Amino acid sequence: MTVPGLSQRTLDALEQAKPKALSEVLTALGDKAGGRTGGMLRMFIAVNSDDGPKGWRRLYESRVGEQADEEDWQKYEFISMEKFLRLAKTYAQLGYVSSWQSRNVNAWEYGGAFIVRFHLHDANFGDGMCTLLVAFSGLPEIADEAFVLKVLQKIGWGSMDQYAGLLNYSNNEFASELLMAAA
Repeated sequence: MTVPGLSQRTLDALEQAKPKALSEVLTALGDKAGGRTGGMLRMFIAVNSDDGPKGWRRLYESRVGEQADEEDWQKYEFISMEKFLRLAKTYAQLGYVSSWQSRNVNAWEYGGAFIVRFHLHDANFGDGMCTLLVAFSGLPEIADEAFVLKVLQKIGWGSMDQYAGLLNYSNNEFASELLMAAA
C-alpha cells in the first residue's frame, strides 16, 4: 500500500515543533545531556500493524539538532531504526506500545519509541484515526522519550492522558514533568 506524504502544512508544523521541543528538553536536562544535543527522529504509520515491521510505512524522518560528527549521526540513525523495528514486532506480537517494555541495555535496546493513536487532520490523509510509531535516539533515554512526546504534544497528536500512560512503562518523571509544565 502506498502511503501519501504529509501535507506541507503538517510538515511545516513538524519543522517548527522539533527545535522548540529539543530546546525545552535540553534546557530541562542541563548537564545530564552529557554534551549530546540532537538525534534522529523517525515516524511510521500503520497500514497493517499485525504484520510486524512490514505493516508500517515510513511517514517522516529527520536529523534534529547537532552531533559531533557523521559517525555519531550514523550511530543514532541505527539505534532509532532498531527501536522502530523492535517496537513494530512487539506491538504485533505482544501489544507493546513503548520500546521501554522490551528494553534490554545489555543488548543495546533502549527506550525512546512509542505507538500513539489519534485523529490525524492532514489534507493528504483526510480526517481519520491513525496509528503512528515514533522513534528518537541521540539523547539520554529519558530525554529521547521526552523529545518524542514534546514533538507530538506541540503538533497536537495524541493526548496528555495517552502520554502519561506511555510514560508509566518507564516511570520517566523527567518527561512527565516537562509535559505537565506545558499543559
